[in-house]
Amino acid sequence: MAIAVRNAGDRIRDILKRTHLFSAWPTPLIDKLMEGAELHRCADGEVVVGHRTPSPYLAIGASGSFVVQRPLADGEPLIADYLMPGQAISYLAVFDGFPAIFDVISRGESEIVMIPQQSLMDALAMDPARYKDIVLMLCRRQRREFENTFMRTANSVRCQLARVILYWARGQTGPGKSARIPIGISQEEIAAMLGKSRPTINKEIGTLITEGVLARSYRQIQILDMQALMNIVERENPGTLKLNEAIFGKPDGVLTTSD
Repeated sequence: MAIAVRNAGDRIRDILKRTHLFSAWPTPLIDKLMEGAELHRCADGEVVVGHRTPSPYLAIGASGSFVVQRPLADGEPLIADYLMPGQAISYLAVFDGFPAIFDVISRGESEIVMIPQQSLMDALAMDPARYKDIVLMLCRRQRREFENTFMRTANSVRCQLARVILYWARGQTGPGKSARIPIGISQEEIAAMLGKSRPTINKEIGTLITEGVLARSYRQIQILDMQALMNIVERENPGTLKLNEAIFGKPDGVLTTSD
């Protein structure tokens, strides 16, 4: 069961100010968001938000990571995303009052900020112009979902794999051309996210390793040649990555992984 971290006010404030959605909100609005907000420490495998369950909280990843998934009829998961620090989840349930769409499950020991729906609504009532920030966040998310739909319909498996790896590695670029995915992801999980078989994913990853683009260890992917991955995407979707740089660009001091 998630444990509420005591005396976590300063950490919650810092997380909110480093989240893209709230980074430009003035202090009085942040104070309002913090009324009743809690920082929860979660154990590995813990369900933070359950699908088909109403969620009266806006949840924001604080540390570690969370898998966003939903079981299929055969019991296997369909993975929608991996929630990393600064990303918000359960925002649809907060605004429309309907149950959450996916389970949000902790990967390893992680932390998440839970903002009560009433605190969010009270802050927006204080400054209705801030609804624009909510709308822009929803637009960014919607664009990504439309891109994912197109990707899974029109792009090769190679391109799909390159795009999700680049998405996971955002803000994690290391020296030179290299980057390391900050979360451990198995090939089964990649297959579940892309709707492909494990052998298909294994084959594509193996080819990229042979070409010197990727390296891997247990549940970990390392990018050896970032530009090569970008070139794979560019050949099938010219201009997409440049457009995403503008749409998903973050102000200074904001977590690069936030929405």
